[in-house]
Amino acid sequence: MNTNASRFDRLVSALLPLPFVAVGFLNILYFVVFQERFSLLRKLFVFGTEGAVALLLFWNCVCLYRTRPKLRQTFLCACCIPLLLGLLYGWKLLSGDTAFLAPAVVHGCTLVSCLCAALTVWAEQRGAAFLRTGRRYTLIAAPVLVFYCVRFYALNIGYQANCLGVLDYMSLAYTCLTLMLFPLGAQLFYPEDPLNRKFRRLDGGLCLLYSIAITLSGTKGTMLCMLFGALLAAGYAAPVLKHRAVQYPAAALTVVLLFSTVLYPVGVENRLMTFAKEGNSVEVGSNEIESVSQDIHNAQTGDEPMEPETPPEPSSDGEETIDVSGIGDVVSYVLSGDAERDYQAGRLSAESYAAVQEICTKINNTATGARKYLWTCAFNEIRSAPLTGHGVMAFQSKYGTYPHSLFLELATDWGLPVTLAVALFGLYVFLRLLRNLRRDPLADLLVFYALLYLPQQMVSGTLYSDGPFFQYGLCILLAFSACQPLFKRRFSQKS
Repeated sequence: MNTNASRFDRLVSALLPLPFVAVGFLNILYFVVFQERFSLLRKLFVFGTEGAVALLLFWNCVCLYRTRPKLRQTFLCACCIPLLLGLLYGWKLLSGDTAFLAPAVVHGCTLVSCLCAALTVWAEQRGAAFLRTGRRYTLIAAPVLVFYCVRFYALNIGYQANCLGVLDYMSLAYTCLTLMLFPLGAQLFYPEDPLNRKFRRLDGGLCLLYSIAITLSGTKGTMLCMLFGALLAAGYAAPVLKHRAVQYPAAALTVVLLFSTVLYPVGVENRLMTFAKEGNSVEVGSNEIESVSQDIHNAQTGDEPMEPETPPEPSSDGEETIDVSGIGDVVSYVLSGDAERDYQAGRLSAESYAAVQEICTKINNTATGARKYLWTCAFNEIRSAPLTGHGVMAFQSKYGTYPHSLFLELATDWGLPVTLAVALFGLYVFLRLLRNLRRDPLADLLVFYALLYLPQQMVSGTLYSDGPFFQYGLCILLAFSACQPLFKRRFSQKS
């Protein structure tokens, strides 16, 4: 019995880092084996592995709940986090919008898996062991990342070559950011651990490799998170390292500057420099989206092109023929090859084909193109219902995508009073956590992880995903745990 328990414990310890990097990490591992022709088999492996890990960690939390009475209150409070996300998606699904079923399952499973892993690490105080295991994950993925970086200089590749097989560049970059957190966290929060002191240079090399990979991917949001994390690390390490703490932001900024300018591979379009040159020339207006959407509609239905001055007519079922919200439809129309096929078949004119390609480039390959349009739409929606908002996932239902800003989506769907209340409560939680800084390295690690993605949530995040619910729900749990001794002391004094 003890042997079985020991084996189960070792298995749990080995799998604890996986929920935080699951899909991206597994796709990196399967890059060599599974290519596009094995897409279905690859998805079965990836999501099957993720589901099995979620069940295993959930069962481990059930066992901890039964054997650790002192932690039951925290565990019950943690159950509210996935329950709240489930209620939001359930409300939308009950209204008949089945398009949100797949995101509800994916985000729900990921949230439960990450929450169970964090609770296990917290309940058993496995912070140092968790980071050591995570370092192994970082090492396992390192050879593929070396290949990813080298091929930029060794091969003649195009604009989309910053993807890694079926793994798109954005998912790859955020996976690299999380994998980089394991060696960085080991040196930052557990510097006196004997193994961490032994692997200090290795951890530095891994952080350097993953920083280069993130920069070459051209994902601006991830680079912003990386620089923000370096500043947080410097602030945390300053009392101990003093002036040497500046090495974290200095190293991150140096990598970004060098590998986005003089060391960037020749012949590959530089996404970061393109972003620096973007302005009004890449702004996407509603008229452009309307015109392109009408061209796509005509090509797919075989209708005759409408005159430019003719306004869009509503269809028989009461829905508009032109959906100004079809930003994602324009991109998928081009990337799926439908635009090329319709053009070759004569269903799409050369002028319309060029316009569709241009809009797709602005939306998909620029940081400002779609965001300006989406943020403008979000502000218009807020002005139309500033107090009550438009309801759960109203923006996504209308525009086919999220506004790429967590607080804008919150204000659009729930109104400004709710947004202000959430912001004030978040400030209170942050100040509460700040008072307990450096008392527990594990708590500091979890807060650092949550804050690391704050820039991404501001310029690219969505409210209805596992990320913000887990990261900020975890901060609330930590603040709640820190307040418990205070409440107990006050209660005993009154008694």
